[in-house]
Amino acid sequence: MYEVGVSWSLNYEMLFYLLFIPISIYRIKAGVALSLSLASALFFQFVVGWEQAALYSYGFSFWLIGLWLVSFPRK
Repeated sequence: MYEVGVSWSLNYEMLFYLLFIPISIYRIKAGVALSLSLASALFFQFVVGWEQAALYSYGFSFWLIGLWLVSFPRK
């Protein structure tokens, strides 16, 4: 029986954490980073047709939603 492990997600996580370094160094706002990531995902999917890059961009957008949510002030 073929078993799907969780190792497929490690390359996604490593890339996302590496992309987070310039976001934090240059203090890029989470909303801006999220917008750029979604725009690149749509560009890669519909203009270029590069599905793998689009999947990474969509995944990074989902990851950035968490950063965006914590940027709101708490009551």
